[in-house]
Order: sequence, then structure tokens, then C-alpha cells
Amino acid sequence: MLTDRYIRNLKEKGSDFRTYDKSTEEYRGFHIKVSAKGVKSFAIAYRDFGKQQFFVIGQYPTFSLAQAREECRKARQLIEKGIDPKEEKQRQIASEENERLQREQKEAIERSSATFNDLAELYYEKLINDNTREQCQYMLRYDALPLLKNKRLSDITTEDIKKVLRRPYKRGSKASHHQLYLYLHSMFELATNVHNDSTVDTEVIWPIIDNPVSPIKKPEKSLPRQRFLGEDEIGAVWEAGHNSKVSPQIIRTLLLLIATGQRVREVTEMEWREIDFKNSLWVIPPERIKTGKKRPEPHAVPLTALTRKILSEAPHLHKRYVFPHSAKDEPMPWRSVGQAVRRLAADAEIEPFQTKDLRRTVKTHMARLRIAKPIRDMIQNHSLHDISSIHYDMWDGLPEKIEALRKWNIELIKLLKARNG
Repeated sequence: MLTDRYIRNLKEKGSDFRTYDKSTEEYRGFHIKVSAKGVKSFAIAYRDFGKQQFFVIGQYPTFSLAQAREECRKARQLIEKGIDPKEEKQRQIASEENERLQREQKEAIERSSATFNDLAELYYEKLINDNTREQCQYMLRYDALPLLKNKRLSDITTEDIKKVLRRPYKRGSKASHHQLYLYLHSMFELATNVHNDSTVDTEVIWPIIDNPVSPIKKPEKSLPRQRFLGEDEIGAVWEAGHNSKVSPQIIRTLLLLIATGQRVREVTEMEWREIDFKNSLWVIPPERIKTGKKRPEPHAVPLTALTRKILSEAPHLHKRYVFPHSAKDEPMPWRSVGQAVRRLAADAEIEPFQTKDLRRTVKTHMARLRIAKPIRDMIQNHSLHDISSIHYDMWDGLPEKIEALRKWNIELIKLLKARNG
């Protein structure tokens, strides 16, 4: 029978060997293994489906002989029940690890100080695209911050997120409902991994949390808008603009959107230095272009007689911006144009439309005028993906763009004359 004295006196033999305890059935298979280097470990030998197995209890003298016998007794009880003690030990280790993680998570949540507003500010910093950042700020400010601004992240539940998402849904804005879901899901994914991010301010204690957005079914993505203004509607809007109480500055931006087909912010943030009346060109620098990061070339927009007239009638209210803010040293807010189009649609007695519909309107009617798609794409500076397009010079295709916009200029004048009889 194994004793402490016997075990202490065991010496290594240059290879592993085992010495079994001659004990009762309760401790059958109990032994001590001595490795080639003299490490002594208590273990149990048993058979599992006829195959010899060894279950290591622990090293001597960390485990005393009495402790090892007790562990042997417990293991034997498992074996008699058909339970492999090695598998049971792994299960216990996994269970203890899970309990430890849950305990640490609970403690982290209790210590946390990060609020939804902290997360929003961090998320804004992570967004590279300026337009995306501004859209996200607008949507959170409008729908999320009123409900969640100062709430701790660890206190925000899935039900809280549902209340936020119901706001655009109740307004009938399917696109905003879908996009807000994407922003919120991405934000909380950031929050769950922020403790591993070395760029994050450590003064704020961020909890390790589950994403409260994940259990919510992702809203269906709205179908792409197909709205464009017909020939009569273009004339009606143009006429309504001249008779509207909407700011003349906003009316001019709308007319330029129709006449050039450019993006809203490219027009509202236009600068006087970009206008070359002598050569009839409007040259938009790459930093003001949506595709500027992919293709750092300026975008040349030929000026027709119609666009020259609109611009020449614009008063110089600011040394830099063609359409300045009424109270700040910055360009006019582009969202104010969106508000104006709703009023103009009502004044013109036509179906409501959005500013982005004007860009689609121009491209649709240019197609009707048989202007080739590559030329339409160049005029509107769409993001092109082939190598020659990515590296094209801003002067490439300029004659074709001039001719296409001249055709559109003539068509617009014809539509307006037809409207006025």
C-alpha cells in the first residue's frame, strides 16, 4: 500500500514508470507515476470501452496522498456510472471558466461609466467618410439621442433599441429605419471590442456587453428610388421657384441641380474660386467630391448659357461661398434644400420629390436625348471602376460633356417655353 514515506523515497529510473496501490475495490487502479525526470503524479488506471485509460489527479506533493485517494474515490464513482473522469474534468474546467468570465463581465458592467453619447462620439471618430459621418450624426441626433443620450451602455436593453427604431418606422421612413439599425448594430459591435482598442480613451470605463441590437430582426432594405420629374413637372418646378417665397439662394441651388445634374452638397458648398466664367467651367476640387478618395482628380463641369446666367445673377454675399449660411462663416446647410423641395412640390402641385431625385431626373432625360451612358456618367462624376476610368484626367471627355450639357440646356429652355406657351 502506498505511503508518504514510500512515495518520497521513489527515485527516477531514466524512463517513466508506475507504482500501483494495493488497496480496496474503491481505489482500484490508483497509482503514482514517476517520470524520467522524477516528477511524481497521482493517477488512476481504468478501461473505457475496453481501452486502457489514465486519469491524472495531480502532482505530489501539491496533492497529498489523502487528497489523491479522495479524488480517486470520486473518479471511481463516475466510472461506475459510465462517465469518463477526464471528460468530466474538462466539463468542470469549462464551467468554471464560464462562471469566471460571467463574474468578470458583471463586475465590468458594474464599474462601467460609458454612456451612449460616449459611444456615439467614438463611433463618429471611426467613420472615415465625411458624408457618412454627417448622416449618422443627423440620424442619431434625431432618433437615438433623445432616448439614450446619457444612459449607461450597460443599462441599454434590446427594448430600448426597439423604441429608437420605432421612431423612423412610425414616420413611414423605411430607408431611415433600415439605416439606423445598421448604425446602431455597428456601434454596439464597436462597444463590445473597445477594451482591446489602444486608440480609445481609457478615462472612460467601457463595459464588455452583448450587442443589444443583435436579437432584433434587421429591417428590410427599401427598394431604390425610381422617382424622377417628367417634362411638365420640370417646367412646373422651375416656374414655382421663380414665384416662391423660398430663399432665392436655395432656388438658385435647385435650378443648378436641374441644369447640371451634380450632387446636392457639390452645389450648396460651391466656392467662387471654382467658377471660371472666361472658359465656361466649374472645376470641383477632389476634396469636395464624393469619389475624391478613390480618384483624387478635380471634376470639370462645363457651364452652359443657362448655368452661366444662374450664377451671374447670384449676389456676392460671401468672399468664399457662392451660397453662404445666413448666420455663419460656412456654406448653406444642404439639408435646407431638402426642406425647400417639399414646399416647391406643393406649390407646383406635383407629386413630392427629394433633392436626389433631381440628379436622377437629369440622367433620365439625358438618356431620352440619346446621350451615351459613359458621357452621362462622366458628367455626374459617378464612381467608375475600370483602371482607365480611375486614372482619367479631368479634361478627358470634356468636348463630349460640353456637347451633352448643351443638348440638355436646349431641352430645358424648350420645356420652359412650352410651359409658358
